[in-house]
Amino acid sequence: HPPVRCRCSSAAAAALARPCTSTSARSAAGSSRSSTSASSCSRQFHPDFYYGATPTERLASLERSSYLNDAYRILKNPVSRAEYVLSLEGVRSPSGQPSAVPPGLLEDVFALNEELDEIREQRESGADAESLRKRLDTARAQVEARREAQEGAIDVLGREWDELPDAETARRRKALEALHEKLLERHYIANLLTTIERELAGL
Repeated sequence: HPPVRCRCSSAAAAALARPCTSTSARSAAGSSRSSTSASSCSRQFHPDFYYGATPTERLASLERSSYLNDAYRILKNPVSRAEYVLSLEGVRSPSGQPSAVPPGLLEDVFALNEELDEIREQRESGADAESLRKRLDTARAQVEARREAQEGAIDVLGREWDELPDAETARRRKALEALHEKLLERHYIANLLTTIERELAGL
């Protein structure tokens, strides 16, 4: 391919990149449409096509290419994509330790806390560390399975939101609320895994 000369300022180069970098959040993450769009835009602004350009133009190409790569990584991952969608729609994404256990996790959290309390008591009484480790590994596997299920649900909800017409405001808001709830549960699950890892480290 011949070199692409962009005889324009860096600001104009950014403006030219905008149709690619403003990929709609409604494009399904990981879909062939999103992948094709990303590949096309990456080729358009790849630094290799600007080797004969001015330093300013090459720098603009590098910035656009980096921006596209970061954006595609966000959109391809269902969780980061859902967080991005919430931010676009003005819904605060969950972060850190939630103040209360999400309703959908109450039963699981209660069972895990009972298990951890029993393991701590047995550890203090001198129980065999290896047997306690196996119990913690089992608990961790169960929580990790729940996390995978949550991430699958987030992916499904995100795709359902993609298909909703802009005019259906009520349904779109309900879908965003469901996404927020699933993200909240996932953040809480991540904290549960951190707790289990801490217990394992203490054996």
